[in-house]
Amino acid sequence: MRPISTSFNGLLIIGAIAVVAMVGVTLGRAGRNIRLDAFLSRLQDTTAEIRVRIAVAVLIGFVALAGR
Repeated sequence: MRPISTSFNGLLIIGAIAVVAMVGVTLGRAGRNIRLDAFLSRLQDTTAEIRVRIAVAVLIGFVALAGR
Protein backbone atom coordinates (compact mmCIF):
# COMPACT_ATOMS: atom_id res chain seq x y z
CA MET A 1 0.00 0.00 0.00
CA ARG A 2 1.42 3.40 -1.04
CA PRO A 3 1.58 6.27 1.44
CA ILE A 4 -0.41 9.39 0.60
CA SER A 5 1.74 12.12 -0.92
CA THR A 6 2.44 15.35 0.92
CA SER A 7 0.86 17.42 -1.86
CA PHE A 8 -2.39 15.50 -1.39
CA ASN A 9 -2.22 16.17 2.37
CA GLY A 10 -1.75 19.86 1.61
CA LEU A 11 -4.82 19.83 -0.61
CA LEU A 12 -6.84 18.17 2.15
CA ILE A 13 -5.78 20.85 4.63
CA ILE A 14 -6.65 23.64 2.20
CA GLY A 15 -10.02 21.98 1.55
CA ALA A 16 -10.74 21.74 5.27
CA ILE A 17 -9.86 25.41 5.76
CA ALA A 18 -12.15 26.33 2.84
CA VAL A 19 -15.04 24.37 4.36
CA VAL A 20 -14.55 26.06 7.74
CA ALA A 21 -14.49 29.47 6.04
CA MET A 22 -17.69 28.73 4.10
CA VAL A 23 -19.46 27.56 7.24
CA GLY A 24 -18.33 30.71 9.06
CA VAL A 25 -19.61 32.98 6.29
CA THR A 26 -22.90 31.12 6.13
CA LEU A 27 -23.42 31.31 9.89
CA GLY A 28 -22.49 34.97 9.86
CA ARG A 29 -25.13 35.70 7.24
CA ALA A 30 -27.70 33.57 9.05
CA GLY A 31 -27.10 35.56 12.23
CA ARG A 32 -28.19 38.72 10.43
CA ASN A 33 -31.40 37.17 9.13
CA ILE A 34 -34.16 38.75 11.20
CA ARG A 35 -36.80 36.11 10.48
CA LEU A 36 -34.44 33.25 11.35
CA ASP A 37 -33.35 35.01 14.54
CA ALA A 38 -36.97 35.56 15.59
CA PHE A 39 -37.77 31.91 14.88
CA LEU A 40 -34.79 30.62 16.88
CA SER A 41 -35.47 33.02 19.75
CA ARG A 42 -39.07 31.85 19.94
CA LEU A 43 -38.02 28.17 20.09
CA GLN A 44 -34.96 28.41 22.31
CA ASP A 45 -36.87 28.54 25.61
CA THR A 46 -39.43 25.89 24.76
CA THR A 47 -39.09 22.14 25.02
CA ALA A 48 -37.74 22.15 21.45
CA GLU A 49 -34.46 23.79 22.58
CA ILE A 50 -33.63 24.36 18.94
CA ARG A 51 -30.14 25.77 19.50
CA VAL A 52 -29.10 22.70 21.49
CA ARG A 53 -30.45 20.43 18.76
CA ILE A 54 -28.55 22.36 16.09
CA ALA A 55 -25.34 22.12 18.13
CA VAL A 56 -25.77 18.37 18.55
CA ALA A 57 -26.45 17.95 14.81
CA VAL A 58 -23.27 19.88 13.97
CA LEU A 59 -21.31 17.77 16.45
CA ILE A 60 -22.62 14.54 14.91
CA GLY A 61 -21.68 15.86 11.48
CA PHE A 62 -18.12 16.60 12.60
CA VAL A 63 -17.81 13.15 14.20
CA ALA A 64 -18.99 11.51 10.97
CA LEU A 65 -16.54 13.63 8.99
CA ALA A 66 -13.69 12.71 11.33
CA GLY A 67 -14.61 9.03 11.04
CA ARG A 68 -14.14 9.12 7.28
